[in-house]
Amino acid sequence: MGVYEMKHDAVVLVKQLVDYFYTSDYCDKLSVKDTEKMDDISDLDYHTRMFGLADKYDIPALKALSARKFGQLALKCSFPEFLDSICDVYDHISPARNLRDVAVQIARFRLPQNWQTREIKEQYDELASDVPDFTKELLDVSLKELSTHTICDRCSGSLRVQTVCSLCEMECDHARSAPEF
Repeated sequence: MGVYEMKHDAVVLVKQLVDYFYTSDYCDKLSVKDTEKMDDISDLDYHTRMFGLADKYDIPALKALSARKFGQLALKCSFPEFLDSICDVYDHISPARNLRDVAVQIARFRLPQNWQTREIKEQYDELASDVPDFTKELLDVSLKELSTHTICDRCSGSLRVQTVCSLCEMECDHARSAPEF
């Protein structure tokens, strides 16, 4: 029987990985003791690191689970905490689309609601400078959404273009609601 050493992975995360193999799940939140062992990482960063572990060892179901847990938490946590997690999403993860797409979707949904304060604008400006890939991806998603608008001939207001869904062939306006994870 072979031995597989995971010297470069945090013991706390490896334990959660083993739990996942037995239960198809892992803890939503680290204990205070475990958090201290990992330099006080946030709960969002914990799910990001679990995603990174799943990506590293090619475990698609764990990638999907950790992206879902990240997304669910990112919709509930404070917006500054969410913005802080973006660097971890882009720094510790290979360019795997799943978690990055979740982060961009949540930013696209939550940024307009939180843009009013100077602190958020400053935090976003710093993030945009530090993580240009995130900024580009957020802009791409925003521009795609803008392409579904047109200008009203009568009042010059913005109108959402009605589209036909490629899956159900029903006409819908794709109203922006919170992403579901």
